[in-house]
Amino acid sequence: MTELLFRRTIHILAIAGIMAATSVAAMSASAAELRVSWWGGDARQVATNAALDAISKSKLTDITFVTESQGRAQYIEKLATQIAGGNAPDLVQTASQDVQEFKGVLLDLKPYIDSGALDVSGIDASMLARQGTVAGKVLGIPFSIQSNAVLSNGTVFATYGIAPPAEGWTWEEYGAAAKAISDASGGSIKGAADDSSIYYIYEGWFQARTGKTVWNADGTRNDTPADLEAWYDYWAGLRSSGAVVAADQQAVHVWGDNTTSLVVTGKAALEGFVSSATGSYQGLMKDLVVPLPVPKGEFPNNFISAGTMFSVPASSKNADQAVATLNLLLNDPEVAVLLSMTRGSPGTVAAREAVAAALVAGDPLKAVVQFDSAVAAGERGAIWPSPAGSSDANGLFARIGQQVAFGELTSKDGAKAFFDQLPGVLNR
Repeated sequence: MTELLFRRTIHILAIAGIMAATSVAAMSASAAELRVSWWGGDARQVATNAALDAISKSKLTDITFVTESQGRAQYIEKLATQIAGGNAPDLVQTASQDVQEFKGVLLDLKPYIDSGALDVSGIDASMLARQGTVAGKVLGIPFSIQSNAVLSNGTVFATYGIAPPAEGWTWEEYGAAAKAISDASGGSIKGAADDSSIYYIYEGWFQARTGKTVWNADGTRNDTPADLEAWYDYWAGLRSSGAVVAADQQAVHVWGDNTTSLVVTGKAALEGFVSSATGSYQGLMKDLVVPLPVPKGEFPNNFISAGTMFSVPASSKNADQAVATLNLLLNDPEVAVLLSMTRGSPGTVAAREAVAAALVAGDPLKAVVQFDSAVAAGERGAIWPSPAGSSDANGLFARIGQQVAFGELTSKDGAKAFFDQLPGVLNR
């Protein structure tokens, strides 16, 4: 555990103790042992247990919490087994794609919203509609938000006297900044990672050009092979100019494994990702990590999406208590401070404000929650839906993108191959 993480953990536990000692009128709830599960690392585990402990001691005093957590892959596999066996926890952390995958076994939370038992007024309505709602049923509650972002090495920009990109930069300016860093460093650090094989970045680029999302909610697509060919051509130009890392260096990066990030490992100064990863990057490197807005196009493409969600399995015998707990986790400012940024920026406006106020000046996480709040309040593109099978489509995109980057396929052939193979991936 890093020193910074240790200090935050002690701070969390201290606040939990204060809350537990404070007299707070308990909300009415029947006595129950409530099982809560999530995926995530040590900091998330400490913070979530502290928040639940404070809730059980001072807010929902008739509830005892039993918690489970593990890594994402193991968590989803275990949750699927639990659901199939009728033994799922009462409150489970989910993501937008999980809501689609488990839609037949999750409880519709709309009646709780309609009754006022679950307050979602602080959540972006379009995010709830696009990512938490399936066929009119609210199956997942966005619990944290993240923005699409470019994570930059601010120290490198300062070292070489290159001005950091301003708000509203374009993809052409992105390429120029990357080349300037590569040239100034003599190639010792490249200006940018090669994001051509990362589906998530392509989606933002496409929306900036067209004003449309790649996916429609019904699983159809708005892009064409010509769009994807243009994307590959853009990155081919950056490769030929020396602005981005070589294909073999990029291939080492495993999407989602931040230890292999090209920014973290010092190979590149710019990399497309999500704002919520800023803290993780910072914990892995000494240079300053700064989140930047994604390059713009003719249409806005900054957006917020649900970083994590919470759902209640339909099999839960303690649904009322699970919803009461979720309502506090989502909306109570004191609970929000306990959870802090362990899931990224909180999902409600009030919780984000509470967390931002609690973080000290200079803490990179304060910059993240302020960045996300600004994106949430500004002009944004549509939130992208994540239909069933989209995770497999991402994998196909990564494989073909690498083939194009290595020169095994031309831009045109790579685009054709992706669209030719996509139906088979989606219809497995």
